[in-house]
Amino acid sequence: MNHAGVRFIEPGLFRGYDPKHKIFNSEVELIHDLEPLEVTDSEGGQWLVKLKKGARVYILKAISYNRLVAGQPPTGWNTTRYGIPEDIITRTDCFSLWSLV
Repeated sequence: MNHAGVRFIEPGLFRGYDPKHKIFNSEVELIHDLEPLEVTDSEGGQWLVKLKKGARVYILKAISYNRLVAGQPPTGWNTTRYGIPEDIITRTDCFSLWSLV
């Protein structure tokens, strides 16, 4: 019963989702032009960026996320044992399959 019901989220069951690495963004609309910013792209190139009044930018929110548990299907649970065809299993999420069975 260690791997059934409400428990700490197992990223492997949620396609890599890990609540410890959750990111929250806030959309902000600029009310005046900003001074030019020098930025570096992924290849090391330098760019001068000008953000004008009315531009919308996303800014990371500094909040902590403390919800680390969730109701999850049992680890290792296999819907094929209940006669559900493989093509349905590949197109359906595990929670819908759990409800179906």
